[in-house]
Amino acid sequence: MTVKEILAQRAAQQSASGSPAGKPDYISPTAAAMAAAGPRVKPAPVVAGAGGYQIEPATAERGPIIRPPRVLSLAGAGFVDPVQTTVPRVSVCTTAGEKLGKTHWALSAPGPIAVISTDTGTRAVVEKWISEYGKDIKLFQLTAATALLEAKRGDAGVGEWLRAEEAIYAVVEDKRIRTLVVDTATEVWELCRLAYFGKLAQVKPHHYAAPNNRFRVLLKYVYDTRLDLNAVWIHKHKKEYKASGKGNDESNWTGKYERSGMADVPFLTDVVAEHYKRLERDEANLSHLFFGLRVLDSRLKPEYVVGTELETEVGVAGGSDQCNFATLAQAVWPETTPDYWI
Repeated sequence: MTVKEILAQRAAQQSASGSPAGKPDYISPTAAAMAAAGPRVKPAPVVAGAGGYQIEPATAERGPIIRPPRVLSLAGAGFVDPVQTTVPRVSVCTTAGEKLGKTHWALSAPGPIAVISTDTGTRAVVEKWISEYGKDIKLFQLTAATALLEAKRGDAGVGEWLRAEEAIYAVVEDKRIRTLVVDTATEVWELCRLAYFGKLAQVKPHHYAAPNNRFRVLLKYVYDTRLDLNAVWIHKHKKEYKASGKGNDESNWTGKYERSGMADVPFLTDVVAEHYKRLERDEANLSHLFFGLRVLDSRLKPEYVVGTELETEVGVAGGSDQCNFATLAQAVWPETTPDYWI
């Protein structure tokens, strides 16, 4: 309603009530202006962002809308059209107990092979592969963390861990090496812990952030820097314990075993597997020994390989011989041939 209409309405009301004509009630200019403007709306304050650009105020339906100082194109932001440059390779996290053929299996990978060992039995297996199969293998021997502690040389863990780290980086830089074997990753992880804490037990979980990150960076460097490098991270196993549920700290062995090592290793590899062996007797009561590899998880062709068991019968010419690196590699890279994995 306009001011003129308001005045006319007031005049009519005064005339009907007997008020003197021509003397309507006084209306202040402010009231008239507000009536003319309609309902009053309080303007929202303008808020500036850290870069000087404006941020629209929040509404009942949505929060603040941040206006970026500039908007890039996809190319300007760093997006690219990927080119197929993938070279078939396999990175494996494998676990086994003693005398289950884990080192023998790892050395069936393509050569030249660089082996970083903390295990006293690795050298003999390496020498066998060199003498019997003509494999090109380089061996780097470390002292295990437990041996250092037993010798009361806990401070030497720093030096051994640095040697391990430098050796792995050296393998990545040498383009001639096709496969890295760490035997065992469990003990190399223990060297990392020993370097940080000077001990392997009675360490609070929240203290593991620094060594975890250091070890994680090392594995990611191996995987991301050499896209053609195969890697086998061998782990020991340990007994699996579960809380008893009696309201105390007592735990009971479940009868099963689990991988011993840094928790993130399976996430930083292509295939997660475990080794086993089994003995069976035929109708003539003759023993047959099989060494096997069981695939627990895989990011490569999981629909084909997860749950697969690859076995080799020992001492039988022409028998089953599937427990080797090439068989697994061909399963996850079916477009390759056996010769590629020699």
